[in-house]
Amino acid sequence: MHTMGPKSYAILRHKLQQEDPNKQEPSKAKLYKNSRIRNPNKTYKTSYGKTKANMEKMEALESKENEEGASNKDPYDEVINKAEHGGRVRLYGKGVTMNKLKKVGNKSNFVFPQEFLQSI
Repeated sequence: MHTMGPKSYAILRHKLQQEDPNKQEPSKAKLYKNSRIRNPNKTYKTSYGKTKANMEKMEALESKENEEGASNKDPYDEVINKAEHGGRVRLYGKGVTMNKLKKVGNKSNFVFPQEFLQSI
């Protein structure tokens, strides 16, 4: 379960894209890690063991890819290999389907108002 509260994946994805020097869209692995950061001062109902293990596996795959050379497969897809439900794409939020992503070409047509972006 993500720990972002009321923030959406679109906001997190935009924030990570703005932090990137090349302004590229973040990978699913990076989005997964940033959406599950826990506050050490807060008590959670669920355990963090499985999530932490998944993150360690992703980091190991990323370091292995850096040593061997670039791979076009995202470590998230190798670690989290759950079957997709019809009409659902993980880490994109509600209402995003593969057809919508294919039509747009992985670029979001959602535009944030400038006032909102400046407040962030």
